Amino acid sequence: KADPHTAVGTVILTDIDMKNGVAQIHVKLAVRGAGDGTDAVKTMVKYAFEERRLQCVYAAVLAYNNASRRLFEKCGFKQEGVFRNRIFKQGQYVDEYVYSVLKEEF
Repeated sequence: KADPHTAVGTVILTDIDMKNGVAQIHVKLAVRGAGDGTDAVKTMVKYAFEERRLQCVYAAVLAYNNASRRLFEKCGFKQEGVFRNRIFKQGQYVDEYVYSVLKEEF
């Protein structure tokens, strides 16, 4: 684990839709493999369900980002689908995978 006084990344909720109980989660880590990402995602999802009373948290992950895909799966997210050729990055189109977790699954 990193020093508790040193930031190792960010985790935020966006597109919060209180009417439908849905929000998107975004994670950006400077260090991988230390367990900080798992802790951060689980903490944010717990906050979303318990404090914000949401029903679903979802994430969009670029197809080549295997580390993020594993992170969300480890935190209980399930792959819902694929947006084909959704993002133009580094001269080519890339698929985007959509993951989500429901309150009753967490």
